[in-house]
Amino acid sequence: MDEVAAQRVRVLADEALARADTARTELAELLAAVERLRTELTNGRAPRLEPVDSPTIGVDAARLVAIEMAVAGRSRQEVEQHLRAAYGGPDTSAVLADVFGDA
Repeated sequence: MDEVAAQRVRVLADEALARADTARTELAELLAAVERLRTELTNGRAPRLEPVDSPTIGVDAARLVAIEMAVAGRSRQEVEQHLRAAYGGPDTSAVLADVFGDA
């Protein structure tokens, strides 16, 4: 392997490691949020779900809300209605499939 190819491999490896670190951090935040929700539910407190006014909220945020609602025992229909109301009516089928499985 020549020096240029070796350098390219190093750059790609560094980029992959950076993405993995970001994913690890996001996963840790998601797990912490789920644990907080589990603790609230265990202590008999229902989570407070409020609409978000920003149309720029990403799919990841909608997915997190859907997971939290599912953990709280909300039905697929309830989650879909909330996501449509809170996030301006985007197509929720991919998020719902991720959280609840295929319909």
